Amino acid sequence: MVMQHRLLDFDPFVNLMIEDYKNIYPYYVTLVSIALVIPVSSAPCERGFSQQNVLKNKLRNRLSPERLSRFLMIKLVGPESNQLDFLSAAIAFGNIKPKKK
Repeated sequence: MVMQHRLLDFDPFVNLMIEDYKNIYPYYVTLVSIALVIPVSSAPCERGFSQQNVLKNKLRNRLSPERLSRFLMIKLVGPESNQLDFLSAAIAFGNIKPKKK
């Protein structure tokens, strides 16, 4: 089966195996399903720590974990700052009603 589909990349091969061979090879399907979620490198984690060190420096050493997490989310998956529409963001922020205490 592997030789038959050797031209496929890993993800399409695994999806094919899960869809078409789950009754024939249930243990292999379980194994490749696990392989789909295990990261093959620590690069994303290292990238996160690197960005955290950029954000939380000597001048911003009092960032709360919640705020740091939000900044990291924006930095890692948000739009680039040159693509952000600051006017729309400011208007949306201005329309937020203050919380009652």
